[in-house]
Amino acid sequence: MNELNFISPYVRHATCVRNPPKAPGYTPTWLSNETENLLIYVISGSFLHTIDGRCTEVQEGMIEIIPPYANQVIGEVTSGQTDIYCVYFDLFDCEESRSTLHRSRDRHLPKREMYFTGRHTLTLIEESRRPQLLKMLEYITANFDSSSEPEMLTVKGYMLLILAEFLSSPPLDEYEKRSSASLYVSETLRYVDHNYADITLSVAGIASHLGISIAYLSRLFKKEYGQNLYDYITNVRISRAKDLFALGRRISEVAEQCGFLSLQAFSRTFRRIEGISPREYIARSNAVSDEQQ
Repeated sequence: MNELNFISPYVRHATCVRNPPKAPGYTPTWLSNETENLLIYVISGSFLHTIDGRCTEVQEGMIEIIPPYANQVIGEVTSGQTDIYCVYFDLFDCEESRSTLHRSRDRHLPKREMYFTGRHTLTLIEESRRPQLLKMLEYITANFDSSSEPEMLTVKGYMLLILAEFLSSPPLDEYEKRSSASLYVSETLRYVDHNYADITLSVAGIASHLGISIAYLSRLFKKEYGQNLYDYITNVRISRAKDLFALGRRISEVAEQCGFLSLQAFSRTFRRIEGISPREYIARSNAVSDEQQ
């Protein structure tokens, strides 16, 4: 039975983004990997978008779906003013979906949310069908966080219709199939997000999990993601540590929960990346919080 037969999409966040043309000399920067599925619909204009190392020009009337853990970069706006809808969603509604914040770094996505990984991600919607699509996206954006049951159900229904529209439209060739190399990187990102607290997490362990060599994984990750895998693991751990500090956790507790063998190792690594010690970071953060209050 098709795994989508049980789909009950949950829209975690939706917004309309109006992007002015990028200034001459604009240099694209890597965006954070999403822990949700992301649907983009281009209302007008066009821009360059790279997913897992493959670049295409996303144009008016196109729907693009970016699966979780796909590394992406927004490039040059190629056609004046560019307006897009962005809808962050889970394919399957569950308690975890509703209990974690949009773009939470501590989500542990089940594999069923990876449905679009390895499938086509880009299609062009027929012009005659775009006005109705826009109405549905406008409604979703205005009501995705409503507590009204009729509105919540309507958001779900519209999201189902949009996904059906996407799946029934012909895929564009450049996104017909993602390479096995890109899939390895996507699975690596997912694996790190799930296991960063494990002190045994290593490049060798990830390579073994994927069934490929350490050298191949390291080369692949550096080429597609732009940094060494070891550095990525360390940066994820430090990023999670700062999240935990914001929750008032003790330094020793944070070190243990972020996969460090000792408090000393954590402090050295934190200072190397942030330029200050964990204690100094907490003091500065608290001072900024007090000023804002």
